[in-house]
Amino acid sequence: MKFSIPTSVLVSALELVIRAAAQRLTVPSLSCVLIETVGGKLRFSANDGEAGLRVETDATIESDGSILVPAKRLYEIARNLPGADVAVEEASSKIATITSGPSRFKIYGLDPDDFQALNLPVAGSSLSFKVGVSSLRTALREVLSSVSSDTTRHILNGVLFNIETDGVSLVATDGRRLAVSKLVGVSVDGGPTKSFVLPTKGAGELLSVLEGEGDVFVLVNDNHASFQVSNVLLSSKLLDGTFPNYRQVIPSQYHNIATFDRNALLSVVRRISLIGDKSTSIRFNFKEGALSIESNLAEVGEGSETLAVEYTGKPISIGFNPSFITDTLKALSDQSLVFRLGVDGTAPGVIAPKDGDRFLSVIMPMRVLA
Repeated sequence: MKFSIPTSVLVSALELVIRAAAQRLTVPSLSCVLIETVGGKLRFSANDGEAGLRVETDATIESDGSILVPAKRLYEIARNLPGADVAVEEASSKIATITSGPSRFKIYGLDPDDFQALNLPVAGSSLSFKVGVSSLRTALREVLSSVSSDTTRHILNGVLFNIETDGVSLVATDGRRLAVSKLVGVSVDGGPTKSFVLPTKGAGELLSVLEGEGDVFVLVNDNHASFQVSNVLLSSKLLDGTFPNYRQVIPSQYHNIATFDRNALLSVVRRISLIGDKSTSIRFNFKEGALSIESNLAEVGEGSETLAVEYTGKPISIGFNPSFITDTLKALSDQSLVFRLGVDGTAPGVIAPKDGDRFLSVIMPMRVLA
């Protein structure tokens, strides 16, 4: 195997796939990157056994073949090479030489047959759908902060892709908050409708490759899902288990509604939450024309600020975890939002865009310390 490639292209490819390489050397091949020639292209692949990434790029290929070398070491060498171009050659079995300008390196690798191939659903025998890059990127950003980190409820350690005949929704919850975001412009093809849960790592890797515009092509079988974005392919294991019925926690009616500006509320909550910590609730006092937000913590201090809002309903006081509020507001791009509330301070609150039903976040109330 022998090829040459612009150094910047090599670095970009490695920078992408290295995220899927294992950081611990339990199985040496899982911390490596497989470089191979396929159909006149250069293909880079990494797989930690849970999620895998593959990217194809152009290169000047003098001879076909494949090499399997430590991903992090190759990346660190590539990003520090002095020349604009780099030549890579398989010097002998399991050894690659790298030449760029006056620099020359020799890297010892593994047998390419040791690489664990990406598990990919097969088109035609799997559920498939297509969605725009920007739509999927927006939905993932809006729900990821609500994913649970509690490993005792592993089915909540990921994002539910709820696929129905009329569309696809992304859902995440940690039991104290719930986020639901509907994909826009999705086209579902083939196979029965089903749902699957993409693990947090896979969801994070997917978000990282959703750049620019274009389409994402998704294939799903019982155990894996693949996402093709231009020249990048992500494969991920799916979580086993049944995701809870999230619809039953979404209030069916609202007694009080406030309309507010996203940036204004985000700024106020950030300031007032400086009194306290992540586990300290703050009080939201709603009344006609105004929302006052207060924090009071013994032996620490207190803070309050009033924000102008449009409010319909009776006065109500309710406590929320400020991090849950700010996470939701930071994820949204809509500027005009509504806060929907129940009959009193014991019912959950719902934050959603003022117009449309594309997204909602259900946030459970907290007891406010006196």
